[in-house]
Amino acid sequence: MAKTLMAYKVTTYSFLSARFDSLPRTAITAAAGGTAAMLGGGNFANGALSAAFTYLFNDWIEIIFNNIIGQGPNSPIYGGKAYWKSDNGETLYEWDVTTGGYRSTDSKVPPGGNTRIPEGEWYAKIKIGGKPFKVHGVKFKYELSTNMKLHPPRSDILLHPDTGKLGTEGCVGFCGDRFQLKTFRYIMNDYLKYIEPRIRVKVNYAIKD
Repeated sequence: MAKTLMAYKVTTYSFLSARFDSLPRTAITAAAGGTAAMLGGGNFANGALSAAFTYLFNDWIEIIFNNIIGQGPNSPIYGGKAYWKSDNGETLYEWDVTTGGYRSTDSKVPPGGNTRIPEGEWYAKIKIGGKPFKVHGVKFKYELSTNMKLHPPRSDILLHPDTGKLGTEGCVGFCGDRFQLKTFRYIMNDYLKYIEPRIRVKVNYAIKD
């Protein structure tokens, strides 16, 4: 069962502690030898997280859009869930998400065309530069890339906070209150800074247009 976001304060330590709970004890012992003091509040950036952690924390994000929640300025707005998955497929956290509906004036998608994020496999990393999106005072922006050939071509595809009212062109908008959005930001930043520089994101649609 996914962790309840209410009353759960996420920090680097609490995120890693939660992940340790889902790993075999022998694997934890082997990987964490010599780093226990670091986990108690030391500096992770000084090499506390080695290649062993990269191997153990092979997490990924599954996004499933399963309903149409409204009509945006250009096309339907799709709603669904984003699930943070451990390497064994266990759901650790979940958030409400949206995509589609909005279309920018310089978009390569024709007027009336669907602006939702294409289905398939993506990779997210911290976006460098540019102004981050902000909802409920929470700011973040993660860049998505893919090996898929997109038609029409897309650029600046992101994971970002969103109100869900107008939709988002080609991106995935994370919706929720301030605490839920901060939770996602904490977890993403911890994982991308201390575990892996990118995380796999699988997008699926469980709804027919």
